[in-house]
Amino acid sequence: MRDFWLLKWLARLVYGIVLPTYLLFFSISSHYHIQLERQRTGLIEAMGHRLDYLANYYSDEKFFHSLLQENFARADKSSQPIAGLEKMIAGFKRKFDQKLRFVVADSRCNIIKSLSDEKRYSYVIRLMLEIVERLHLHLQKRQPLVPETDSAIVGKIALLRTFFGTFLMEKHLNLPLLKGYLGSCLRASQEVDKGLIWYQKYDNFFVICFVNKSLLNRELGARMICAAQNHDKALQKLGFYKVEDFSVNSVPFDESIKTEIAYRAREFALSALPTVESDKILLVFRQVSPKLVLFSCIEKKQGLTDPVQESERAFLQSLKWVAIILFVGYCYFLRQRDFYLTIRQKMLLLFLFANGLPLLILVSTGYEFFEQKKQTMINSINNQSARFLKDYDNRFPSYISALSGQLNNFIEKDPVLNSRVPENSEIKPLKNFVAGLKPDEGYLFLGEKDLIVNLKDEVVFSLGFLRDLFRNALALFNESGFVYKERKKTSLEMISDETAVFSDFLESNDKIFLQNYGSGNRWTYVRLMGNLGEYKSWGVLVVTWKPETIMRRFFAESIDRVNSGIWPRRLVLMDNETETVFPAELSNEGSVRRIMHRTKSRKLINEQNLEIAGKKWVASSMTGMELSNAVLMSLFPLDLVEQSLKSLFYQIGLAVFVSFVFMLLIVKLYSGYFAQPLQLLSTGVSEIGRRNFDFRVEYEPENEFGTLIKGFNEAVSGMKELAVGTAVQESLLPAEHARFGRMKLFARSIFMNRMGGDYFDYFSNRGGALTLFFGDVAGHGIPAAIAM
Repeated sequence: MRDFWLLKWLARLVYGIVLPTYLLFFSISSHYHIQLERQRTGLIEAMGHRLDYLANYYSDEKFFHSLLQENFARADKSSQPIAGLEKMIAGFKRKFDQKLRFVVADSRCNIIKSLSDEKRYSYVIRLMLEIVERLHLHLQKRQPLVPETDSAIVGKIALLRTFFGTFLMEKHLNLPLLKGYLGSCLRASQEVDKGLIWYQKYDNFFVICFVNKSLLNRELGARMICAAQNHDKALQKLGFYKVEDFSVNSVPFDESIKTEIAYRAREFALSALPTVESDKILLVFRQVSPKLVLFSCIEKKQGLTDPVQESERAFLQSLKWVAIILFVGYCYFLRQRDFYLTIRQKMLLLFLFANGLPLLILVSTGYEFFEQKKQTMINSINNQSARFLKDYDNRFPSYISALSGQLNNFIEKDPVLNSRVPENSEIKPLKNFVAGLKPDEGYLFLGEKDLIVNLKDEVVFSLGFLRDLFRNALALFNESGFVYKERKKTSLEMISDETAVFSDFLESNDKIFLQNYGSGNRWTYVRLMGNLGEYKSWGVLVVTWKPETIMRRFFAESIDRVNSGIWPRRLVLMDNETETVFPAELSNEGSVRRIMHRTKSRKLINEQNLEIAGKKWVASSMTGMELSNAVLMSLFPLDLVEQSLKSLFYQIGLAVFVSFVFMLLIVKLYSGYFAQPLQLLSTGVSEIGRRNFDFRVEYEPENEFGTLIKGFNEAVSGMKELAVGTAVQESLLPAEHARFGRMKLFARSIFMNRMGGDYFDYFSNRGGALTLFFGDVAGHGIPAAIAM
C-alpha cells in the first residue's frame, strides 16, 4: 500500500506540476528564440542598408559629387541663392583647407568673378557652361543626350581639354549632372589642383569645382559618412577596414572589439561570408575594392535580447500569476466549506487536464511550426519568382526576332524596294516605318548612286567606313553563284581575308544581331535590298538600336501586359545604365531602387519584407542573362502569405475547437452514464432514511451498476422484513407508561440494532403487589431477538 501511495503522489507531481511547468517554459523559450531570430534578421537587413549607402559614396568621385550637389541644391532653393552660394563656398574652403577651387556663373552663363577662383580662360569656361546647359536641358526632358554623338560637343572637346584636362572624354560629360550615386566627379587632369572636376547647372547659377589631388585617396567619404552615422544613439556603427595595413577605422569601440573586427575582416577576405557573429558583436561586411572593406557592427548586449533571460523573466511572471490564481481559489474554498464537485464536474476537470497537456505541447511548438510554414511559403514564392523572371528574360530574343520580322514584312510587301532603286519620294514610307520602330540610327545605302540616306538625325557610324563596307558587300553578293565563305581557323587569317569579313556581314542579312561597327555593340538589322534570288541587290538597309534603347522598348511594350496576367505578382524592371525603373509609378520608391542597385553586384537578392508605400512585399531580384544590362524584380504581396497563414491558423483553431466540443459531448454522455445510477442509488438511500422500505430503484442495463442496484433492492427488501420483525418485537413489550396506585412507571427498550435480546414487563399479582420483569438474551441483533 505504501508503494502504491508513493506512486500515486509521484504521478501527481509529474503530470500535475513538472510536465505542465516544463511545457510552459518550453513554449515561452520557443517564442523568445523565434523573436531573437526575427530581430537578428531585421538588424542584418538594416545593417545591409547602411552599408549600401556607405558603399555608394565611399569613393572620392562619388563622395565629392554627392556632397557638392546636395549642398548647392539647398543654396539654390534658399530665398537668396547667390548669398547662400557664397556662404556655402566659404564653408567648403574652410572644411577642406582651401583645396577646393570654384568657378561660378549666373543663369545667363556670365561668370561671377567675386565667387570664382579662376578668372582666366573665360571663353573655354563659358563654352563648358553652354555644353552643361545643353546636357541639363536634355536631362530635364528625360531625353538623355549621348555626348559622344553630339557634333557640337565632339567638335569642341579638344578645346575643353586644354583647360579641364587632357583625359576629358565626351561620353563622361553627363556624369556630374546625374543625381546621387549615379553621378560622379571626373578625373580628367594630372594637375595637382584639378584632381577631380565637377560641375552642375541649377536654376539660379552654374558651379564648376576643382578638387585638389591631396584630398584624394584618403577615404574622406568613408570617414565623414561614418562620423555622421556613428552618433551616441546609433545602434549600428559603420567603419572600414584597410587591407594594406590591417587597420580598423572610424568606429567608437575599445581596442578589444577593434582587434576582433580586424580578425573577422581577415576571415571575411578568405571566406567571403558577409555576416559574422561572435559572443560580443554582430558584423556585416561589404568589400568595395581590393584595398577596402566596409562593415557595420552592433554590440550584441545592446542590440540583441537574451532569449534565456527573457524566457526566465516571462516564466517567473507566469508562475507568479498562477500562484495568485491558486491562492485566490484556495481562499474562496475556505469560505465555501460545503463546496464539493459532482462526479460530472470531476470528470470534466479530468478531461480538461488530460487534453490540456497535449494542447500545451501544441502551443509550445506552434511558434516554430508557423514560422517554418511562413518561411517555406516564402521560399516557394522566391523559387516561383526566379522561374518567372528567367522566363521573362528568355523572351527578349523572341522580341528581337519579332522586330526583325516587322521590318522584313514591310520590305517584302513594297514592290519598289524589291525591284529597283527608289526615288526620294519612294523612300519616305520606309523612313516613316523605321522611325516608328524608334531606332537610334537608320541608313539606306544606294549602291548605284554611292549615296547613304540617313533615316535618323543621329549619326554615330563613320559614314565613310559604312560606304566602303556596303559597296564591297554588294559587289561580293551580286557575283552570280556567291557562296558564303567558311571561317578560317585562326583570327589572323580571318581578319586578313577581305572576303571572309564581308561574308560575316552578309550572313546577318534580314536579322537583328549584336554588331560593332566602331561605336560599340548595337543591335543591328542588315538587309540587302532588291531581287536577292537573282543576286541583283541595289542597296543595303541598316537599322541600329543601342542595347539599352531596345531593352527599354521591350520593357515599355511588355510590362503592363505581363503585370496584368501575373496578378498578384508584379514585375519591376530597371535599366542599369540610368537606373530607370519600370513601371513609372515605382520610379521614386527608394527601397525598390536600393534593392535593384545591390542586385547589380550580387546577381540575386531575395527580400521577404520589402516595404513599398506602406505595403509589405516578398521581393526576388536578379540580373538578366539575355537582358544583360537590366535588373529584373518580382514582387509578391506579403499580406497574402500572412492571410494564408491566418487561414491555416483558423483552420487549426477550428479543428481544435470542434475536437474540444466533441470531447465535451463525450464527457457529458459518459458522465451521464456514470452519474444516473449513482443518482438513483442516492435517491434510494434517502427513501430508506424515511423508512420507505417499499421503494425500489428502477435500472435495466445489465452492467456493474445494474448488479449493484440489484443488490441494493434486495437489501431494501430484507430491511423491510426486518422492520416487520421489529414491529412484532415492539408489540410484545408493554406500554411505556403505567400507573399502579400512587406509583407511576416508565420503561423503554432501545435496541443496539433494529432488534435485540432485551425484554421487560410489569404487572400486579393477586395480592396487589407490583411485579417487574426484565431479561437479556446473550448477544444482539436478530438471533438474540428470536431467542427472546
